[in-house]
Amino acid sequence: MPKSYALFGRHEPGAPVVWTDTGVYSSQAVAEMAKAVAGQLPGVGADEAAVSIDVQGRLGFVVALLGAWLRGYVVRLGAPRAATDAESGSADQWIHDGDRSTGVDIRMVLRDRAGPRGASNASIVLPAGQRLVSLWTSGSTGEPQLHHKDARQLLGEAEMLREAFGLQRADRLLATAPPEHVYGLLFGVVLPLVSGSSFVDASPLQPTAVAAVRRAATANVLVSVPAHLRALVSLGPHELDGLRRVFSSGAPLLSDTARSLHQRHQVTVTEVLGSTETGGIAWREQVAADTRWRALPGVKLQQDDAARLVVASPFLPDGIDRWTSAEHVTFASDGGFVHHGRIDGIVKVAGKRVALAELERALFAMPGVTDAAVAAREISGARGTEIAALVVGDRLDAAGIRAALLRRFDRVVVPRRVAVVDRVPRGANGKVTKSAVFAAWDG
Repeated sequence: MPKSYALFGRHEPGAPVVWTDTGVYSSQAVAEMAKAVAGQLPGVGADEAAVSIDVQGRLGFVVALLGAWLRGYVVRLGAPRAATDAESGSADQWIHDGDRSTGVDIRMVLRDRAGPRGASNASIVLPAGQRLVSLWTSGSTGEPQLHHKDARQLLGEAEMLREAFGLQRADRLLATAPPEHVYGLLFGVVLPLVSGSSFVDASPLQPTAVAAVRRAATANVLVSVPAHLRALVSLGPHELDGLRRVFSSGAPLLSDTARSLHQRHQVTVTEVLGSTETGGIAWREQVAADTRWRALPGVKLQQDDAARLVVASPFLPDGIDRWTSAEHVTFASDGGFVHHGRIDGIVKVAGKRVALAELERALFAMPGVTDAAVAAREISGARGTEIAALVVGDRLDAAGIRAALLRRFDRVVVPRRVAVVDRVPRGANGKVTKSAVFAAWDG
């Protein structure tokens, strides 16, 4: 593995890095602003120091991120809202663009407008062992956990992804996935920095806004999540023209969504399977002849006796050779595998097993359903588990939804709690937690 990693090393002098609706920022401009932020941060002593970022837009985020790294800080990202300072490992410093009374306000730095800065070297070199970020898992299947990544893991993986997916200098990435989580950070921010490409400052969510920003920015790569991609199917013909690649991660992408995007918009979605703990581990394209998952370069995968996915990756934490995940898989002899969901997503109700993912897919397949989420929790009594479902759509009712499910599933495992709601309480990363599903029901 390399001893250090370079950011902006593949950008030509004056090359664009960030597109905004008011101008384009070059690699030199971003590097200079990051150095200005670094100069305003207190020095880091012998002990590790952490900084949190509270800014709007990816331009401000990347300037804050790089400034913190240049000064030797670890950036804390994605802390759960319910976490106390003690639980989140409260940051020593803040970088913000608001009204915080303490920390570094980067608004004056960002007002130094963009433009090519000549042929000066913008490269930022970081040691492989420098800890860069502390990230929380999403908490979609349990309590959020804090994990740390150094440059070897974060930047090394970005280099691998660049080679695996052929990112080029001419590419411009538009991301709807938030940079506070590992997928959005890697694909939406770090990958362009190591590949010589550029990215868009805005993170639109509504389908028409995504299409408008993509068109204005001439973005040709979209980094998104299944919930956002499903909404894009409704766009009219040619609204997504110009996209050469679309990435999806964070949750399973429904095959109907993948096929509809391909048929209606000639877009092929590349799904990436991974986690905060492991980084990216596998990929697939559902419109290809072979829809099975394949390991990413350098990653070795196998299944254990419980059919769990076991990961050996150069991007695991130091001292860990293999990671046993909670993913339920079946391997073929050629190394491809089918992903059945999480082991903990298979629950038993009154002695009968059911996969929550299968229930969720059945809901999405119903006419009129635009979003859905299913969760389970333990209860006392003979059933042992109760399942709740939230469904979004027009002209739907709970009784009709249950009746449709009863045509496919045993009565015991059909959710007793079905609610038609205005929206599923998804986070910015497109995921929904078990607690959020039951809170919506109980509330």
